[in-house]
Amino acid sequence: MNILSIELKNFLSHKETVLRLGDLNPVVIVGKNGAGKSTLVKDSITWALFGKARASNDEIIHNLEPFAEVRVRFQLGGKVYEVIRYRERKKRTTLSAFEGDNEITGATIA
Repeated sequence: MNILSIELKNFLSHKETVLRLGDLNPVVIVGKNGAGKSTLVKDSITWALFGKARASNDEIIHNLEPFAEVRVRFQLGGKVYEVIRYRERKKRTTLSAFEGDNEITGATIA
């Protein structure tokens, strides 16, 4: 799997962050302790793909914002996928998945 991009809105320490990787390999992310490096690289992908985070559902939402959203675009087996996980405060978490422009939510891709 090749991560193409990660987009965070109101997720943990990130208000709005976009990381476009494309074909960059390897990638090094540098920053001070507590700057959000692990959130960007590990927590966002784990939450988007598997719904697991180091914080509870509403605690993943940045400060007093009403929602959190993470979009992860990746390439697998020559196809491009996008997974979008969205959490509204005190409500359910939703997951949407796309293969190219086609929604495949509920399908198994690998």
